[in-house]
Amino acid sequence: MSVNVHEILPQRPPFVFVDEILECSASRAVTLFCPTEGHPLVFAGHLTMGGVVETMAQSSAMLGANEHNGRHRGVIAVVKDLEIALQPCVGQSVTTEVSLLQDVFGMRLVRAVMSSGDEVMARGTLKLMVKSI
Repeated sequence: MSVNVHEILPQRPPFVFVDEILECSASRAVTLFCPTEGHPLVFAGHLTMGGVVETMAQSSAMLGANEHNGRHRGVIAVVKDLEIALQPCVGQSVTTEVSLLQDVFGMRLVRAVMSSGDEVMARGTLKLMVKSI
């Protein structure tokens, strides 16, 4: 995909949780991330709960990235119905699929599913405050 993660996200390493954008449209985004040893949100060889949520949030920033040229910023307002079955291990590539459920007056509601292969590792709904810049 021709969209550069670093043009979209204000975060810089080591706080980037998207290695590659696999797909992005106004209503759906799919990203790839592989936790590494020494990452600030890796503990005992696994991505922490905070790292899982941040991966979902940063993946949601890719919604519409190719149309808006990354000219928006957001913050997590609410995390709801979070289920973490497995925490990604160091070196394990995970995909995060984000679907836009609602976008009204700068509030974006998304559903995120993190998986590795066919195995769903985590899922949840995030409400994000989004501002165009």
